[in-house]
Amino acid sequence: MSDQHSKAVAGCYGHDIVQTPNIDRLAQRGLTYDNAFCASPLCGPSRVAWITGTQPHTNGVVTHNNSRHRSGKAYRKCIDPAVPSLVDCMRQSGYDTFGSGFMHADQHVDGEDRFHELGFSRYGIKPQSYGDLVGDVVQRRYNNHHIISEMWEHSYRNVEGDPFPHGEEKMFDTLVVDDCLDFIKQSDGERPFFAYAGFRAPHPPWCAPPRFHDIYDPDNIGELPNYLVNFRDRPRRVVERVNYYELWNLPEEMIRKSIAAYFAFVSYTDYCIGRLVDAIDAAGLREDTIIVYASDHGEMLYKNGICEKHTFFEDAVRIPLIISQPGVVPEGERSDALVSNIDILPTVLTMSGTAVPEVVEGKDLEPTFHGEHVQEHVFSEYYHSLDPCRMVVDHRFKYIHTEEDVCELYDLHNDPLESVNLAWYAQYASRIRKMHELVMADWEIPEIPVWAAWNDLNERKQRLRLTDPDIIDPRPTLPAWITNYTENEE
Repeated sequence: MSDQHSKAVAGCYGHDIVQTPNIDRLAQRGLTYDNAFCASPLCGPSRVAWITGTQPHTNGVVTHNNSRHRSGKAYRKCIDPAVPSLVDCMRQSGYDTFGSGFMHADQHVDGEDRFHELGFSRYGIKPQSYGDLVGDVVQRRYNNHHIISEMWEHSYRNVEGDPFPHGEEKMFDTLVVDDCLDFIKQSDGERPFFAYAGFRAPHPPWCAPPRFHDIYDPDNIGELPNYLVNFRDRPRRVVERVNYYELWNLPEEMIRKSIAAYFAFVSYTDYCIGRLVDAIDAAGLREDTIIVYASDHGEMLYKNGICEKHTFFEDAVRIPLIISQPGVVPEGERSDALVSNIDILPTVLTMSGTAVPEVVEGKDLEPTFHGEHVQEHVFSEYYHSLDPCRMVVDHRFKYIHTEEDVCELYDLHNDPLESVNLAWYAQYASRIRKMHELVMADWEIPEIPVWAAWNDLNERKQRLRLTDPDIIDPRPTLPAWITNYTENEE
């Protein structure tokens, strides 16, 4: 499981510049899904969704870093105890369950040993122990996005184009792979195992080892995305986020360096995946091992004036998904079936002969191995900033309902960039009514916190800027009467 890997940025998904030979090789030995979506375009809810096979409003984890409802009542941040995890199901079935790396779902579990509560027999490297392994200086550089921790600050996306300066062996995901390789070597070959590798890459700060940065020339990264937009037909949730990033102030040179840095981090992620697959091959376990690669959500990468996720635009809500097991899963084939990351749990449990809990909402994807479809629609939901919203998508149309705001409808066949919100046109009224019924059916809208980590985005940005933070600020030079102003003038 990687973090924030855009489906569009991989060779097996048609990218002609980024180098992902190991993901491509896995695709050649497995089934690649072209229409896979995340249950929420946000780390915590998406990760809890896939590990429980349930929608966020079902498992209770709809966002993170919150403490109270709009109503003033206590906000439950933990997974509903009635919803079991994939890992616990595997452990109950007799599997040795091991994990290492970034999980995030552990933050939503009660108890002193959160990883054990999720079902792990053992859990290796954790983000909170990274500093103990590499020292504070290295940890601070690797986690540079937490220094200011604001997505509008351009260093968050490495517009400087600087590689990681402390040695590849100290990268968090390198250590995670080392940890997993040790586990595979120590496996006794008698008891079946479930292993989870949680990568932090390619989440910001997009700071890969130098050898991966050297692959990409910022001047040769392909056509720049449409980052200069002026939306007038979208809900406030979208318009405010575009204004939040202020990409119209960012020089093209910085955007190019940033995109090249993301490509480098994806290639580094690919290298980590290759090390794991090679180890399984070397151990003679390939025929007996189900390998699933997915990301928790995508990355907008400057498209439609936005970076990160937090929207239902295609690059944010679609994910890469590959399932591989020679002799069981078709090799080198593709599926256009609509699937969700909540479908991973029932698929893996069924393939491994483990009972699927009744509460699970995901679909077993085994029929898609034979060209079949398992559902006509896929849903995603988001609550982290502004108003609750939910998406439903079929093979052509995407509809988004936002509470107390305008709705959205996009024709993905004719408008893949989602440039025109069709929900303003009377000829689509019938389509909107039908998809609105779908999106609202069985949606138990949870009580949403008064504020989330980035709610009221531009108000938060304004407050922080008034503290005069040390940031990259490429806005035009101000006139002297502003720069020279002092309170004494009052």
